Amino acid sequence: MKKQSLVISLSIAVAFVLIVLLVYRVNMSRTTPTQQTQSQPVQTEPSPTVYKDLVEITSPLPDSVIDLMDPETVVTVTGKARGNWFFEASFPVELLNETGDVLAIGIAQADGEWMTTDYVPFQASVKFKATIAQTGSIGALVLRKDNPSGEPAYDDAFTVPVRFVP
Repeated sequence: MKKQSLVISLSIAVAFVLIVLLVYRVNMSRTTPTQQTQSQPVQTEPSPTVYKDLVEITSPLPDSVIDLMDPETVVTVTGKARGNWFFEASFPVELLNETGDVLAIGIAQADGEWMTTDYVPFQASVKFKATIAQTGSIGALVLRKDNPSGEPAYDDAFTVPVRFVP
């Protein structure tokens, strides 16, 4: 008799668990939205260019094209840098042609508290006369660590290749 009541109890318990699972599954299928048969294209942002975990540049990216049609061309540089890359909330940015001649110099300004070791957003606008850059089709954007001490041991620079097109 004990064995028979144990079998009946286990059968009822198993039936109860199966009913609960069935109800749960039915409810989940009602609340889950149906998947679309057509896949939507996923748009991804270009990855920033990173230098030694010190600087991340989001624009311009390597091999970006700088248009020379406008005689007063402006290159906007955006990204973030560690606070120790700045001095007094700024650092120099240079635009070079393929022979290394400086076409323009700009100043990147911190968009937040720069006295930290965390990343700080920055922005710079580098203006230059387009006719000067036509000596070559490639160039470089150089972000220089601001080093007020002048000690070469503290110098550092991040170079991003760019292309000039007329």
